[in-house]
Amino acid sequence: MVDITRVLRCPPYVLGVVNLRGKIVPLIDLGKRFGLEPVSYDEKTCFIVANLKSANQTIIVGIVVDTVLEVVNIPAKKIARPPEYGVALATHFVVGIGKLPDNQSAILLDIDQVLDAKDLQAVIEG
Repeated sequence: MVDITRVLRCPPYVLGVVNLRGKIVPLIDLGKRFGLEPVSYDEKTCFIVANLKSANQTIIVGIVVDTVLEVVNIPAKKIARPPEYGVALATHFVVGIGKLPDNQSAILLDIDQVLDAKDLQAVIEG
């Protein structure tokens, strides 16, 4: 992990900001965003960089992950529609379930639906 600068009055899932090649980038903990139990960061903890799109801007964000094992391309024919759970669960950010080798699967998220660009822009602007 890198040095994180805390920013006051942020949503709990925003850890702060980091300097990534001269750009101020909000750092998000998706586990906290989804309300999961906190985990301690270790030598395998890292963050991935994503572009978050809103109506008139793109914000670069860092997303904390436990570890990265590999990056895979999943062909469209190997992506199933997400299951429907009814109205009780918010799953609008799940775009599909990727079928991987060895009967493994991966939940595919729409990062623009998971995170709120307005909240993150406020973090960057202070």
